[in-house]
Amino acid sequence: MTNLPHAFQGLTLTQIGVLVPDLALGIQTYKEVLGLENWAIYTFSSAVVPNLTYRGQTANCTFRIALAGEGPQIELIEPLSGNSVYAEWIEARGYGVHHFGFLVPSLVEMLGRLEVEGCVRYKPEAATA
Repeated sequence: MTNLPHAFQGLTLTQIGVLVPDLALGIQTYKEVLGLENWAIYTFSSAVVPNLTYRGQTANCTFRIALAGEGPQIELIEPLSGNSVYAEWIEARGYGVHHFGFLVPSLVEMLGRLEVEGCVRYKPEAATA
């Protein structure tokens, strides 16, 4: 298991993103385990998000998300089709926790602190060079 960078110490965890193979089953499981109700469900694709990109290129993918709770919010993500960061993650690591969201006072400052700690940030321009 990888430790979180020191830059995140003391910050508020606001979201846990989890990749699931079946959104309806994931919602049911989190309702039963954590008692989460009132899920907001969204479907994203290039038809809905015209500037959707993946690795610096126009993305042709579809995925659904379900959001519930707070402190932290749970985000369930079900990739449906196409190449995406989610499909890439599942291929490399399988289903499960994908990301943690933190409330940061300054994104620019946080990116600088993470870079100092050696965290690599994806840069779209590098994918097309």
